[in-house]
Amino acid sequence: MADPARRLATFDDVLALGEDVHAEIIGGEVVVHAAPGIEHGFSSVAISADVSLPFGRGRGGPGGWWIVSETDVRLPQGDIVRPDLTGWRQTTLPTLPRERPVSVVPDWVCEILSPSNADYDEGEKLALYHVAGVPFVWHVDPERRFVRVYAYDPRGYLVHATVRAGAEAALPPFDAVTMAVGAWFIPR
Repeated sequence: MADPARRLATFDDVLALGEDVHAEIIGGEVVVHAAPGIEHGFSSVAISADVSLPFGRGRGGPGGWWIVSETDVRLPQGDIVRPDLTGWRQTTLPTLPRERPVSVVPDWVCEILSPSNADYDEGEKLALYHVAGVPFVWHVDPERRFVRVYAYDPRGYLVHATVRAGAEAALPPFDAVTMAVGAWFIPR
């Protein structure tokens, strides 16, 4: 006898888990992630400040972006992801929607790697972003203290730069401003 058709998860399934649960829908299945640790949180706040002030608010930079954290995004292939940080050019998304999930492909995502999610973020999730056509993806590793910038290419993401703590860099798509990468990590 054939197995009954598998029911694909919906965003309502994610919402039913509660606001405090970090969950995504990948390939029709709900995927629940561990809560981030202190290093992850520190890096998220530091990167957000460095990017959102000049690009989101126009202070010391060109502005013209929406920069948000922990926002649900529906990719064209149906997966719903929640990047640590997400950015849209205001030419791509003229007004920031209030509904969840946002159904416009981001111009940039930043994933902060944790021991519990690094393989997933660097593998399956990066592949999902490529299929969706996300132009730039950053992977920030607080443990190994570096950021890796991926730039979209139809054949697969190209590593545009890998910058270690201690260096200053102008990283696309925010290369109008130089940032101190080491400030994104808890001092040792």
